[in-house]
Amino acid sequence: MSDEHPLRHRALAVRGLLGDVWGNGMPDTPDPWLTMTTDGIACDDLVGREHGYVVLGDGLALETLAALLRAHPDPVAARAALPPALRDRLEVTG
Repeated sequence: MSDEHPLRHRALAVRGLLGDVWGNGMPDTPDPWLTMTTDGIACDDLVGREHGYVVLGDGLALETLAALLRAHPDPVAARAALPPALRDRLEVTG
């Protein structure tokens, strides 16, 4: 399996989710490209969550990140430095 396979899988998954949201048309917004980009980022995050990854392309599982944070010399400070949304996801993971 090449490095391209996970990226292609992620791209197809995001494309499918965007198709579910917008069909074949562009969003009816003042800036449809910005809307599509924002929605694409949100869909990419959704795909990563479904597979248990921080970011699907990285292959970093939330459990692995939690273990690394626990092994940090100052785990409380390390966890506090994370973005709030990721901290919330890790609270569920452990």
